[in-house]
Amino acid sequence: MDPSVREDSLESLCNLEIKQGRPAVIDEGAAFLDRDVDSVLKDILELVQSGDLRIGDDGSVTLTANGRQEGMRVVRKHRILECFFTEMLGMEPDAASRDACVLEHDLPDEAVLKLKNLIKGCPPGKNTPCPRRGWTRTLPPTLLDIEEGTEVVVLDLMYKGRAHRLADLGILPGERIVLRRKLSNNSVVVEVKGCDIALSPEIAGMVLVEKAA
Repeated sequence: MDPSVREDSLESLCNLEIKQGRPAVIDEGAAFLDRDVDSVLKDILELVQSGDLRIGDDGSVTLTANGRQEGMRVVRKHRILECFFTEMLGMEPDAASRDACVLEHDLPDEAVLKLKNLIKGCPPGKNTPCPRRGWTRTLPPTLLDIEEGTEVVVLDLMYKGRAHRLADLGILPGERIVLRRKLSNNSVVVEVKGCDIALSPEIAGMVLVEKAA
């Protein structure tokens, strides 16, 4: 399988899982990718062989730990590129997303990290003004970047489609939470309003935070 096809497939399945709150089935994956079921099934079977996916008896497609890690790497890479294009270059969101889809496969992770260091506070889904040339900005960390025992304030959520689920847990912009533990599977345990809550790595990676004053 072409590496860019693999990355696109895993990225899309991560996004679809985040959006729906559950693993996708093959038909949903085909619709999300705007492709016919047979071609998507062929790719999925290759990803199963490579250890990136598992197919359930009900037709659900579940990401393995390796597949989810790679998919979320591309999701974050796409977001940084998209933010750079809108925040720093003033591009329209649709055009920024299209260009990010192209560059996310070829641009080295090190280069994307350097772009990340130029950006700060790019609100998900919004086209923000392009700052003056020469500003140095930093993208806010997520819960995955915070050390155990740190109290943080939630700044924003990268995926608004998941906001209602996080809101039910009390995780909203402006809320103070404490990162209690990091687990061996990369999940985290946070304290919200006196209650400990476990978050999967893909969800924790969507919560933008800053250290509490």
